[in-house]
Amino acid sequence: PWICSGMTGGRVYLRHWPEMGLTEEAMRRRLAKGAKVAVKPLDLRGIEDVRELLSAYIRVLKEAKREEKAARLEKLLLDPAQHFRMVEPVSQQVEQGVSTE
Repeated sequence: PWICSGMTGGRVYLRHWPEMGLTEEAMRRRLAKGAKVAVKPLDLRGIEDVRELLSAYIRVLKEAKREEKAARLEKLLLDPAQHFRMVEPVSQQVEQGVSTE
């Protein structure tokens, strides 16, 4: 049930849907204890990523004749920043005196 345990890179995109209880607060509650990550609004790259991922999923749904589901998801493409949040690792500055490199 805990997310982002040990996350050191990349991004995770989460559905933001307050009416269904999927709030930023709820997302933060699900983070693994000690996860060094931040829940943030989408940036430009995040918007592009979500559009690409959703578009691919919508294409597969249409191929499977799941038009109704595809139509609901197409609405999310209009404003991905409203409907999704991203989780990224918090950048950590390494103290040079401690670094082993």
